[in-house]
Amino acid sequence: MIKATTSKRKKRESDSLIATKVTNYANEYANWLGTMDWKYMITIRKNYRTTPNMVRNIANKLFKDITDINTLTYVGERDGLDKSNYHIHILINTNDTMRAEHQLLKHSKRISKYDTFFIQPISDRYEAAKYITKHFNWNIKIGDDIVWDLLTK
Repeated sequence: MIKATTSKRKKRESDSLIATKVTNYANEYANWLGTMDWKYMITIRKNYRTTPNMVRNIANKLFKDITDINTLTYVGERDGLDKSNYHIHILINTNDTMRAEHQLLKHSKRISKYDTFFIQPISDRYEAAKYITKHFNWNIKIGDDIVWDLLTK
């Protein structure tokens, strides 16, 4: 009995040591993203179930369709209302903000009236980067909760 308790204690101590050695790079990634000159943040929530592949397709289509986007990063995260669904946060860098905004508004009119397509100018790029990476955790299996990428031209 004493031997079993001792081995359990050693296992717990070992697990806690491993957990402290694994670094969570979310803050470093957010700080790196914050160095880029993001102009707009977009949030997209579809009115139907959105899978990780759909998140990638939506972001890639937006990047391809709007020619004035230089850099785009997106994070698809599990929705708080429906854990089997994802919503998307996108940061956009562009040199021509007026033209890009016009194209974004035009693009937003092509989606369903039941979908959310929210465009917001960014006032603090570091806060925007922290917000979209809030669920990043490299300590868990990547792919379980978030889908993300950085696209550049």
